[in-house]
Amino acid sequence: MKKTAVALLLLGFALGFFAGMHYGQVRFGATPEEVIALRQTVRLYAQQYSQVLHQWMTVQHDRDMVLAATVRLQQQNKDLLDSMGGLEQQIALYKRILNPAQPLSGLSIEQFVLHATPKPTHYAYRLLVTWVQSEGRTVSGKISVAVEGMEGGHKTRKNLHIGDDSFRMQYFQSLIGEWELPQDFQPQLITVRLESDSPHAQKIEKQFKWEVAPA
Repeated sequence: MKKTAVALLLLGFALGFFAGMHYGQVRFGATPEEVIALRQTVRLYAQQYSQVLHQWMTVQHDRDMVLAATVRLQQQNKDLLDSMGGLEQQIALYKRILNPAQPLSGLSIEQFVLHATPKPTHYAYRLLVTWVQSEGRTVSGKISVAVEGMEGGHKTRKNLHIGDDSFRMQYFQSLIGEWELPQDFQPQLITVRLESDSPHAQKIEKQFKWEVAPA
């Protein structure tokens, strides 16, 4: 009887233990089926995230391409407008030079342009001079150029050369070349002077700021 009571007591503890384990699994844990479902849900969310990320990257790439194309188009429009403006100025200049009805105005320094070069102390120049007259005669003379700036903390003036320092034209002449300046020289102002000796003497002078355009 005593052994039977002990056996029943042990059986009661065993049943209580297994019941507690089952209760703990149901209340606090997850069944294998729930774990599988959870893994499937995580995998589905990961796939959806990957798809959304790919779509976002595609949209971003397309946006960048549109922005780059817009910038290029704006620059092309600006270059075209600048080119048209320069062409209009040239046409107006040629009309003024070649129009025989224009009054005699003689020599003129129309344009002076500086451009940077791959060498830091070298500068490319272009000088446009005109001879407006109605008789079709040729004019010739001398050109002198001087640049003013700072060197070693002092104001300095240097003479520059354009070719052989002479000009000869019937209507206009474009003079191009390159200058080299000292490395520590800071140019500020340039003076161009024309002096004709035929068909009659004339002197003109014009000053320009030292402004260098990109190469």
